Amino acid sequence: TGLDVTFEELGSRFDVPAAVGLTVYRIAQESLTNVLKHADGPSTIEVVLTFDAPFVELAVRDDGSTAQHAVDGHGLHGMRERTAIFDGQLVVGPRQGGGWEVVSRIRIDEVRAPA
Repeated sequence: TGLDVTFEELGSRFDVPAAVGLTVYRIAQESLTNVLKHADGPSTIEVVLTFDAPFVELAVRDDGSTAQHAVDGHGLHGMRERTAIFDGQLVVGPRQGGGWEVVSRIRIDEVRAPA
């Protein structure tokens, strides 16, 4: 696809409810799809999953041109709705110095270490 993707996991992993896990997955999926659809030319993408009890945060950042990114498309609307279900925060927009960023932060009410 011409995309160079890196993944990093930070913090001490803890179990998340299945619905939260699915939400994080779908936001990552939509974010990567948006880079494919809207970035001009090959992009480098950084995906960072942070466990910061009681929060789980997903950040997807690219270094492509932001000229084509829609600020309020259907995909972004869906990300906002998914994050809002869990009373989370979503920040979406151009990055300083170029590129695009999606950051979703969701609070997990009951944090449990993995079995």
